[in-house]
Amino acid sequence: MQTEMVRYRQLENWFATPFGRYVAVAEADFFARKLAVAAGETALQIGWPQWPLLQHAAAIRHKVYQHHQPQADVCAQPMALPWPENSFDVVVLPHGLEVAAYAPQWLAELQRVLMPHGRLLLTGLNPAGYWRLNGRSLCRDLDLHGVGTVRSWLAQAGLSLQEGSFMAYGWPWMRRPKAPVSAIEYMGNRWWPHQAAVYGLVAGKEVLSVRPDAKLTKQLRELKDLQLVGASPCSKHWGK
Repeated sequence: MQTEMVRYRQLENWFATPFGRYVAVAEADFFARKLAVAAGETALQIGWPQWPLLQHAAAIRHKVYQHHQPQADVCAQPMALPWPENSFDVVVLPHGLEVAAYAPQWLAELQRVLMPHGRLLLTGLNPAGYWRLNGRSLCRDLDLHGVGTVRSWLAQAGLSLQEGSFMAYGWPWMRRPKAPVSAIEYMGNRWWPHQAAVYGLVAGKEVLSVRPDAKLTKQLRELKDLQLVGASPCSKHWGK
């Protein structure tokens, strides 16, 4: 747990840099668009209380912020989920997998607290992005995961990837944060999407459902001479 807290502080320091603030603007736009159409009653954001992302979920009534610092609604370690099963319609996880020591197990816990058909929204630093040119120490200290790896973990946890996007193609040595809507963003999305600084993913909780076979149901309904033969009461044969 100590390692995870150290990683979290390092990530906070990086987001305080000019390029980090630029990336944060791009991520905020991603979460705002996804949460604006989110439905349900309850939503949970894990970590980053300084980013009140759930404010964009206008249709959701109950919003909870969980963090290891007192300014959150629930003060708990990010990797500890003190919630019963099927508690939330939406879970928001900005940069949680980079700091988690056991990311696959944590995703399984997130699946547990999600309601059936609930949605998980997460972002992560892209290990293939050229932001690394100005963030080598962060690459060394964090546990970065590519989209392919995260997608495999989601599937193992019972979460299906529904959509995803790359964002933040600005130069990592930029001195002043700029809005992520620019020519470089357009060109990056079109020609080199896998070089973005960050990816955003939306996953849903899979729920197995049983549907009656329509053909078999029709055949059973057409059987007029169907007779059910019941067994004799057990009491008549008990002890014989």
